[in-house]
Amino acid sequence: MNETPPKTGKPPHGPFGLSGTAQPQLLDSYLSRPAEQLVLEGYRGWTTSFINRSHEPLEETWNLYVMAFDGNHAQIAFDAFKRFIKTLGMCSGCPLKTHYSGSQNICRDEVMVLGLISALQHGDEEAAKLCLTHLACPSLCGDVENAACELAVTLRSLGQTLLPMPAHVIERLPEYDVHAFHDNKSKTLH
Repeated sequence: MNETPPKTGKPPHGPFGLSGTAQPQLLDSYLSRPAEQLVLEGYRGWTTSFINRSHEPLEETWNLYVMAFDGNHAQIAFDAFKRFIKTLGMCSGCPLKTHYSGSQNICRDEVMVLGLISALQHGDEEAAKLCLTHLACPSLCGDVENAACELAVTLRSLGQTLLPMPAHVIERLPEYDVHAFHDNKSKTLH
């Protein structure tokens, strides 16, 4: 059965559409959504802070959470985010890549982080497993999943839900044009 996407003017599955092809204008729109920014820019800020041994990117990440949430909710969400990122950093099977904050490019590891949180928010076990096996070594996937679940539930309970990112889209990532997702400024977490 051939499924026709609804004509709402919005992508049915994030910036990648049903075909799995990255669409630059949709990618820009996707990356500017508040829920995606909290996860992606948070991941980038935390990683850049760690790599450069500078508190400035981490302070920018905190400010992003303060702007998104009222009062104590910012601290609750940021604490869940910190637990996820720290756990991910300890449990990843290999160094994870990232772009600098504000980049309009996105690398595979960043998509996997977004995909994991999105999958957990939407109950997509197939996509969650796919992302977990990419991000974490097998013996520690459970730890990463627990920390990611806490972040996913916290963000969703505070009104920040990521767009769905189905496994069939995530699986197609190796087919994408590398230049659309990487630049020379990528760094790693480790």
